[in-house]
Amino acid sequence: MERYIPIARRYRPRTFSEIVGQDHIVRILQNQLATGRVPQAFLFSGTRGVGKTSTARILAKALNCEKGITPEPCNRCRACKAIDEGNFMGLLEIDGASNRGIDEVRNLQEVISQRALEGRFRVVIIDEVHMLTQEAFNALLKTLEEPPPHVVFVLATTDYQRLPITIISRTVHFHFREIPEEIIKDKIVEISRKEGFEIEEEAAQAIAQVAEGSLRDAQTSLEKVIAFSQGKITREAAERALGLVPRSIMEELTGAISRGKRAEIFSIVKEIIIQGYNLRRFVRDYMAFLRGILLGKTRGKSNPFPQISKEDLIRYLQVLLDGEYRLRNASDPRTYLELLFLKMSFLKHIVDLEELLDRVVKGEVASPPLPQKEESPAEREQERIADLELALSKKSEVLAVAFREADSVKLSGDTLSLVYSRDFYYKKLLGKKQVLEEVASGVFGRQIKVEAVLKGKEPEVPQEKGEDPKVLLLKRIFKAREIKEG
Repeated sequence: MERYIPIARRYRPRTFSEIVGQDHIVRILQNQLATGRVPQAFLFSGTRGVGKTSTARILAKALNCEKGITPEPCNRCRACKAIDEGNFMGLLEIDGASNRGIDEVRNLQEVISQRALEGRFRVVIIDEVHMLTQEAFNALLKTLEEPPPHVVFVLATTDYQRLPITIISRTVHFHFREIPEEIIKDKIVEISRKEGFEIEEEAAQAIAQVAEGSLRDAQTSLEKVIAFSQGKITREAAERALGLVPRSIMEELTGAISRGKRAEIFSIVKEIIIQGYNLRRFVRDYMAFLRGILLGKTRGKSNPFPQISKEDLIRYLQVLLDGEYRLRNASDPRTYLELLFLKMSFLKHIVDLEELLDRVVKGEVASPPLPQKEESPAEREQERIADLELALSKKSEVLAVAFREADSVKLSGDTLSLVYSRDFYYKKLLGKKQVLEEVASGVFGRQIKVEAVLKGKEPEVPQEKGEDPKVLLLKRIFKAREIKEG
């Protein structure tokens, strides 16, 4: 019985054209190979399973292919086949995690000082290079500064920030991006069909989501799903094989949150706990689920949640983004998750008062209508000032004109105050002050005293100075008052 070769190994890229999601890197490498301007030290950084060591091996084939240095290895010559099979003498692959000391680097220096028995270049791939000790880095630095002309280094790492800047500065750095989810999904569908399995699009999507940008992780997950499934690979099979919360539970939870069915929220969280799902994993998957709905709404596609607006979904995602981070440190994750979903269920009824007041002050929205109330006696008396003007016009036209020309007229208690900016009308009114007091007393039904002043000479009235406009709005709308501490 032949030994089974896992999918991740069998579908490993063997040419530059088979590398997915890293087009920017492939283009530069192929141009360098085509022109012969190949650096002697590369740094490949990026998360796991994005193609760093696969690209390094393909680079080794391109440098040693028997048809010459080429932008695309032939994969047919002895050198290309030997590299694929792992027995090419000109290729050294070193695990930085287990060969991290200065002695290992010194041994490497001795080996690379001599040309390999086969191939043009000796290619040295140091994986997880950030694990080397400081002494090992110091020794490696000397080699990188003046490498033998027949040696090309490829340093690969998932954490390049741990590398000394002196090492980074002596390499050509390529950062491998996480592979887009859609590309991983398409690749999973392609591999499944080559393996003779029919797979649902949603099953491939679930596998791609779990992979978090790593094609190798997606291929490993597919291996598990195939082993679990019988015949067609369904989303339900993928969810069960990978320990994912079923989509049906996410749909049920979304409905409960949007309708404010809070008792259902507690029941759903209880089910998630009973089934033993990873809570942080669930929150991340749920964010991806809601993001999918938001994306669909943005593109005008139909979905099972027409009652949820795009604004609601944005609020939900904001809560979850903050909550996923805090969940990892929560002393009681279950209770925290329940509170998180309950908070989302109240979002439709929450008004950000600070934001609303800001917008009112800026004039972006109209001030909220104030509640109607009965007029106070003072307000009614202010309205009767108009009656006073009418009565004055019947008594004395000169006095009526002088009254109308006042910049302001205010009745406070039994005192009628007039402010003038023009001296002429001020003096006219003073000459008729007694007549005005008699007419005003008749209109208001009590003895009225008249005071007239020129503008700039009126008595100061205490005012609130420099008060925050938002505070004034609160006082006006909600009849709020400030409480002084102490």
